[in-house]
Amino acid sequence: MNKIVRSGLKLDMHIHSCISSNKDGRKVRNNTKENLPILVQKLNENGVNICSITDHDTFSFEMYSELKKFENADNSIEKVFPGVEFSVNFRTQNDCKTIHVIAIFSDEQKDKIENIEKVLQNKHPNEGSAYSEQEFLN
Repeated sequence: MNKIVRSGLKLDMHIHSCISSNKDGRKVRNNTKENLPILVQKLNENGVNICSITDHDTFSFEMYSELKKFENADNSIEKVFPGVEFSVNFRTQNDCKTIHVIAIFSDEQKDKIENIEKVLQNKHPNEGSAYSEQEFLN
């Protein structure tokens, strides 16, 4: 019997940059575009093939584009996707919990990727530091 999968891939879709400093504070202060070679080195050391910078409730096209330059450039990274980590309030009858939802977007159309940043600059979390479930779904 033939196997469908011939090799595995390692993914890291939960990387924060300094753009997340509004929620992560000082712990991401060195996660700048100038330090992306260090990130790529660590991804290579761990054999990560697919990755995404998923900052809190925001997107930096500049940061995404800089990391994208490392794709297939003599390292383990085969694919870099645009992404966002959304803070979303999910309510039940008696409770409200803030959940972090990682959203990964297609990278097929550059204009749509650029638009992610613009949309999020105009659509801030509507319930304090999180989106309501309905606003997130919209």
